[in-house]
Amino acid sequence: MEIYNYLKDSEVFKSVINGSLSKKATILMHKNADADCVGASLALSLLLEKLGFECKIVSSNGYSSNFRWMPNIDKVVIFDSIFKGTIIDYISSCDIIFCLDFSQTIRIDSNIVGLLDGKKVCIIDHHPDQPDFVAVNILNSLAASTCEIIYELISLSYSEMLDKSIAECLYAGILSDTGHFITQNMTYRVHEIASDLLKRFNLDVHIINKNLFGSNRFARMRFLGHVLSRCLKIVPDYCVAYIVLTQEDTSKFYLKPGETDGIVNYALAIENIEVAALLNEKKDGVYISLRSVGDFSVSEFAKKHFNGGGHNNAAGGFSKKSIDETLKNFIDYISAIDSLRFNRKINLL
Repeated sequence: MEIYNYLKDSEVFKSVINGSLSKKATILMHKNADADCVGASLALSLLLEKLGFECKIVSSNGYSSNFRWMPNIDKVVIFDSIFKGTIIDYISSCDIIFCLDFSQTIRIDSNIVGLLDGKKVCIIDHHPDQPDFVAVNILNSLAASTCEIIYELISLSYSEMLDKSIAECLYAGILSDTGHFITQNMTYRVHEIASDLLKRFNLDVHIINKNLFGSNRFARMRFLGHVLSRCLKIVPDYCVAYIVLTQEDTSKFYLKPGETDGIVNYALAIENIEVAALLNEKKDGVYISLRSVGDFSVSEFAKKHFNGGGHNNAAGGFSKKSIDETLKNFIDYISAIDSLRFNRKINLL
């Protein structure tokens, strides 16, 4: 499997950092930030602080409580809060803005987009989507996670500054975005990186795993039972499963940010299912998570039908239509794809 050469990108990375006059930086996380986005952002913030920067991490809409243990998490500020004005002032005073784990403006608060104008912006991302705003781009779609890219950049340019706190953030993001090292974007390099972090910093992988995946609130577990028993469906005659979450579904369980993450994978885990979708109704529209196995590209499907994108086997999209109309459209689009018709019987018992 091809492994990317980061030598050129490491020089770009250093030039962006060395080009700062104010030594003030903002790191932007995408909406509904996952462990990879959070881990990469925290790791970069720890590095920048060692380099003498003042640094804040801006989240559009919050993050999961499962990330509260991560080093430097107190530097994350929520844009959609009473501190919005202060955050805008801070971003305006910076001369570098890093965008981690995304390259599309739809993935951040629309009020933040205008703040990018006139700034030196650096995108660091592993998604194959082409950026829709002007920036210095450090992109590698061969990487299994953005944390993998951050590790390579730090190792090549600032290796002496890699410490246990940075390592914990990077390992958490890699662990999460590879589904415990089993996703189709895995390479031997990912195992080498994980091994290096474990060996050099004696990470407690049991505690990291417990914090990320084994600390669910009771309400979230009850919600999961509701989803599996009431919301999980299969498209008749197709190897496609989907979950529909209405605002009523999520409100009755008092869910917190991040507590619907990963639920789409339960649909994909059904025997003989090749494509899975989660349609999650919010106030501003329907957020769509897509997963697949094999050759079917949910990234292309999301781009074509739901203003989205991502990886071939993991992508997302968005619809401003009602949840009912979005579901109907999803089923219509899927039903038009002959390759997804069942060629074997699925046991529904």
